[in-house]
Amino acid sequence: MIEESVIRKFCIYLYKKFNLIELQESTLYRHVHDTFIFLVSFIALFSMKLSHLAVLFIIVSFDAFAIVVMHACPLTALERKYIKRSSCDDRDELLGALGISYNCNHEYEKQVELLVNVWLLVAAKCMCIIIMKMFNIKLFNYNNIYSNE
Repeated sequence: MIEESVIRKFCIYLYKKFNLIELQESTLYRHVHDTFIFLVSFIALFSMKLSHLAVLFIIVSFDAFAIVVMHACPLTALERKYIKRSSCDDRDELLGALGISYNCNHEYEKQVELLVNVWLLVAAKCMCIIIMKMFNIKLFNYNNIYSNE
């Protein structure tokens, strides 16, 4: 049986040799960022519960507040620290390839604009649901795609 210290020494050697600590942290922050964006989008699209949308509204507001205070998205800053590249850079390249460009070069303004748009979409969906409830308008729920109240 191999002694534990030998295994530990080998793992430390691999981490140092291939710089796996930085790789592990960088992919972690990218995955956290992507998961956060996916979950916000999924809840905004498929939830019809006002309580879920209110929580989403608060989360997006806190994210916008963090961007205003830090002048950058905290997860974007961590991605840049460990990867030297962020998902915002990838988005800017994609939009540039599609011929869409911003007049400013400030990432802060782009992030705030994106979150304001998300905030407005969530608010608009909440208002539509409230109006539909006021007039007793029922949506036909194909295959239970929306969560029920």
